[in-house]
Amino acid sequence: MIDSKDRKVQYALVIGLIAAIALMRVAVEHTGPLYLIPVVIAALWLGRWPGLAAGAVSASAILLDGGTTDLSGGAAPDSPLAAELVRLLIFGAVGYGVGVLSERRVRLERALLETELELEELHTLQSALAPPKPPERPRLELATCYIAAEQGVSGDFYVVMPAPGDSTLIAVGDVAGRGLEAAKRAWYVRTLLASSADITDDPATVLERANRGLISDAGFDSPFVTAACVLFHPDGEIEWALAGHDGPVRLDTGERLRGDGSSGLPLGVSNELGCETSRATLAAGGGLLLYTDGLTEARRGSNRTATGVELFGEERIESLLAAADGAGSADVLERMRDEVREFSGGELADDLCMVALRMAGRGDATEVCSPERVEILTAG
Repeated sequence: MIDSKDRKVQYALVIGLIAAIALMRVAVEHTGPLYLIPVVIAALWLGRWPGLAAGAVSASAILLDGGTTDLSGGAAPDSPLAAELVRLLIFGAVGYGVGVLSERRVRLERALLETELELEELHTLQSALAPPKPPERPRLELATCYIAAEQGVSGDFYVVMPAPGDSTLIAVGDVAGRGLEAAKRAWYVRTLLASSADITDDPATVLERANRGLISDAGFDSPFVTAACVLFHPDGEIEWALAGHDGPVRLDTGERLRGDGSSGLPLGVSNELGCETSRATLAAGGGLLLYTDGLTEARRGSNRTATGVELFGEERIESLLAAADGAGSADVLERMRDEVREFSGGELADDLCMVALRMAGRGDATEVCSPERVEILTAG
């Protein structure tokens, strides 16, 4: 079946072909088998039902053309009515059967094209949600890890952007759900957050702006998004705000940051998040870890124990960070990545995104979970 903007032309060609074969009766004694040609063409171009109709028209045309002929073109020996009924059934079956096969072929071709387009879109989204390497920022040693649980792209994301006064905006987020639709929403929220980096230096305002943009675009019907937003100043001062997300933890102790500001609702839930900005100071060489719940909710490789599902949990994170003993950001994330890999047996239950930052004398940035650096975790 061939796609066309003008189907009438195809119908006219089929009818014209049937008429032309009928006219051949002047020069050819028996034209019966030739009537199968427009039947097959109609089925290939137009599908099962036009193919069936063309079969009925062709069978009728044979009767008008010369009466009773068998399928090979010779005269039918007897029972003209029975012969015409058999011909009608056979021609109709040929048209319908070829049409069914043609429609299946077209569906497969369309599905293949859609898959190719989706893969291309996935690749574009993945590049946006997890750049090959985070940008280097003044006095900040950065390391990132991004792993999709399925389809090569996830609803998790991170943002590292320059902010006013040589500061750096760092955010991680998690869209409820997985796959392409979650990735599209993650890309949109990431864009909203990044676009605010050079407008405001208040993390709570950044989250509120993203929330308003998200609701304005999609209303309240789409999946919610949790996010943590941190502003790092070169002098070691940090500011952060939370929208339904776990707060940052200190690299060398695993202690969660506590501040005066309250945590807000996830993005896309209410017109007002209700989050507030908290402030603290990192000592020289101090650092933070931000992550999505794919880390805490990673499951034991066998998935279940005698008491149920065993999760990676916050205690393991705290223990690993306490043992970091001043290790670089990339080393910390590599150790965390390897521990999760061993714990989960190489199969994550959810997408995972981690960002580790440490105050340093010079800027540095590493992506520790890229395929070039380590075999992708979900490969097992």
